[in-house]
Amino acid sequence: MLAATLTDEQRARLERLLRVTAGHRVTDLERLRTAPVEPTINGLIAALERLRELPVLADGLGGLDALPPARLRVLMVAAERQRSGELADLRESRQLATLMAFAITAAERGQDDALEHFDRLHGDLLLRAAAASKRERLRDGAAIDDAGRTLARACSVLLDDTVTDQIREVVFAAVARERLVAAVTAIDQLARSPDDRARELVTRSYPGVRRYLPLLLDTIEFHATESGEPILDAMRALIGHPRCCGATVGRVGLDRRREKGLKRLPH
Repeated sequence: MLAATLTDEQRARLERLLRVTAGHRVTDLERLRTAPVEPTINGLIAALERLRELPVLADGLGGLDALPPARLRVLMVAAERQRSGELADLRESRQLATLMAFAITAAERGQDDALEHFDRLHGDLLLRAAAASKRERLRDGAAIDDAGRTLARACSVLLDDTVTDQIREVVFAAVARERLVAAVTAIDQLARSPDDRARELVTRSYPGVRRYLPLLLDTIEFHATESGEPILDAMRALIGHPRCCGATVGRVGLDRRREKGLKRLPH
């Protein structure tokens, strides 16, 4: 029996899942079994804090591999759907086995939940940055067109094989120097690639990213294939940086499932 393998400390740890702890309205079981779903920074922070709790809860627990699949499914359905009061009324061995099944499987899935939340949050961020980039492009279109026409007039003189006079004099006669300088300046400022615009807009979101970045790097251990090492190096550079994480980050790596060139290592 699963319950027979528990120490007194593990038993007490599991039984606390059915209680309401200070600062919460529901039992720890009801709070931890539902991953945050709101694709916001607060939602990601909540997912990371949940991830920090789950391994502590499951520490030292095991034995699920020896259970028949049907038996394990029964325990998991009870852990995920029954109210804490209903579980508290079960006989002790069944109750503890159900809580063990929840603790072990939740700890295994917690990192996936947090990374999925991270992907959703940043996918939304990139979509908003792309949309803002398109709006800026439309807003700047008239200025870019005007500067482009000015530069085109100057370039047409340079490309005219019939021009034999001093080329600068002919160009400035066709387009005033001040107007040409203004056109070049406008193109430099406005004619950016879509990627450059998106990158700038994402960078503006850093104050929000800074809210969860230290917790992310301190909670999830990352790994990478050789092609992902530059990303690891960039993340390591953040450790201890006063504008990012200070001294709060203890370890770093990379485990982005959808990052090109990276692979997910097994639990």
